[in-house]
This record gives sequence, structure tokens and C-alpha cells, in this order.
Amino acid sequence: MYLNAIVKIDFVFFLDTWDRFAMKIIAKKHFTNFGPQAAAFNQNIKNECSILQGLCHPCIIRIHEVFDTPNTLNIILDLVDGGELFDRVIAHGQFDEATSKFLFRQMCIGVKYLHDRSITHRDLKPENILLASSDTNETLIKITDFGLSKLINEISLMKTFCGTPNYIAPEVLANRGAGSYTNKVDVWSLGVILYICLVGYPPFSESPDTPPLSEQILKGLYTFPDEFWSEISAP
Repeated sequence: MYLNAIVKIDFVFFLDTWDRFAMKIIAKKHFTNFGPQAAAFNQNIKNECSILQGLCHPCIIRIHEVFDTPNTLNIILDLVDGGELFDRVIAHGQFDEATSKFLFRQMCIGVKYLHDRSITHRDLKPENILLASSDTNETLIKITDFGLSKLINEISLMKTFCGTPNYIAPEVLANRGAGSYTNKVDVWSLGVILYICLVGYPPFSESPDTPPLSEQILKGLYTFPDEFWSEISAP
């Protein structure tokens, strides 16, 4: 399975146990296409590897092995069969409150595990939440894609401008890399994901009749239309 021109995912087996895993294969020849950003891209990959190899939690995707070849970097990961939360939301339209709570609680537990270890994900979104099975009401979730994660200590702050626009926290947009922010940016992204789970659409999105996405986020321009929210419990 190709994620893009640079990254491919294969399914692999360990011959001694026949356990199945996913192998992320990253083609090094494409690094040069990034020009001045090639080093940054390579560093993002190394960040993901170094972070994940130090983690062990049911709600976090785990790296089992990393090996280099002249042409590729190969990362052996947990194989998660249930696909992305994003695709599950698209298929179902939305989840009921019990299912949303079940999934969201796992996300919070996983993020707390990261924050307790001074790790901020910085790119939480439904595409980066994997599901272990096809039964949404029973599945374990796995947080993945740590390419934008950063290790911080209790007094350090992050200044890099990164993340996916629809889920990015207002303080990141406001600073544009010039200021700083903390691991609370993950909490904002979790809130956006919960909103999507409950009603099937994001609180912030661009269209011809709405303000720019950045303005919506910075000013908190989101609503709870009765046609979608009337059956959902009040806080």
C-alpha cells in the first residue's frame, strides 16, 4: 500500500513466530526532492523512530525494529487491521455518544501517557488514530504518526509552526513559529476530533461563504447547530 510517492506500507511476518507486522518503507531517493527541506524531512523520520522505540502503551503504535538499507529506511510497526478513525467516521457518518466516549477516552489516555513523558504529538487528527478491529464499539485505538512530535521538558516551550490546519490550536496559528506553545495544543486537537466523532463534520472548515480557516480558529467561530446537536447531551 502506497501512502504517497515517498512512503509505502507492506505487511511482513517474523519467520520464527509468524506474527504479522506493518513495515513502513521510506525511499531515500526522494529526500533530495525536498531541496533545503530534505534534512528536515529526514529528521522528522528519525524523530518518529526515536520517540516510538521508547514507548510501550496499548494506545500507542509501537516500533519493533528499524533497519537501514542503501535505498530505504524500514520501520517495523504494530499491524493495526481496523483502518483509520477518519475512514470509520466517513463510513458511519457519526458515532453515538457511548461509542464516541469509548474511543475518546482511549485517545485521552494515550495522550496523557505521551504528555507524562514530555512528548507532544502536535498533529493529532482522525487519520492518525488507528483502530485495531472492525467493531467500533469494542476496538482498541492506536495513536500513530509521530513525525511532528517533539520531546520537551517541563519548562521548555515549542516554537515550530506545524500541524494539520483543521486541527491546529489557535496559539500555534497566532505565533506562526515566532512565539511558543505547550502540550495543550494536543488537547485542542482532541476536542476537534471529539466534535467530529459526535456529528461527522469538523467545527472548522473553509467554504466560499465562511471566513478563512485561520480566522475561524483564532476567533473560535464554531457552532452547535440544533439539527446535529439536539440529541447530544449537554456538558
